[in-house]
Amino acid sequence: MGLALLAAALFFGLLFGFAYYGRREKWSAVTRWGGGFIIAALIVGVAALRFSSESSGTVIGAESVSNVQEAKQFLLGTWTFTEPLSPNDPYIGQWEKWIVKDDETVDVYTAYPTADDWGKPDTKVYEILTSKYTDTGKRFYYLHLKGMVVSASILNDDLIGLKISASPAVPMRRGDRNPFSK
Repeated sequence: MGLALLAAALFFGLLFGFAYYGRREKWSAVTRWGGGFIIAALIVGVAALRFSSESSGTVIGAESVSNVQEAKQFLLGTWTFTEPLSPNDPYIGQWEKWIVKDDETVDVYTAYPTADDWGKPDTKVYEILTSKYTDTGKRFYYLHLKGMVVSASILNDDLIGLKISASPAVPMRRGDRNPFSK
C-alpha cells in the first residue's frame, strides 16, 4: 500500500506541477517539468514521513491503547517523578525514576531531593493489568510491580500516575530528568 501511495503522490504531483507551470507560456518545458518534480517530491516526502510514523509501531498514543500488549509498548522507556515532595503524604517520600524494559523488568531508582544523583537501581518484575473506572466504566491500563503495592496508570501521552498503596497518584513524566542541583 505504501508503494501505491507514493506512486500516486508522484503522479499527481507531476500532473499538478505541469498543469500549473504549463500555463506560463514564457517558461520552458524544463522549468515546467522541474516545477512538477519539486511539487511531486514535496508530496512524496510528506507522504513518506506520515506513512513511516504511522507504521513504525514504536510510538503509541495513550488514547489508542486498547489492549495489554499496546499498554506495555506505550510504557517502555524512562519515567520520572521529581515534583516537590509533600510532608503530608506518608507514602511518597522520595523521587522516583523507572526504566521500563521489554523483558518485564523495571529498574527502579529512588532518591531524596538532597541526594547528588539517582544512585543504583533496584530491579523489579512487573505485569501490565487492566481495570475499569467505577464511575464511568472506561477501561484503563496500568503497570503493577509484582509483590508490591506499587502501580502506575496510563493518564496521557507523557504522564502516568504513580500510586503506592492507598496514596493519591503522583505524576511520573516520560523521559529522564536530572533534578539534582550541583
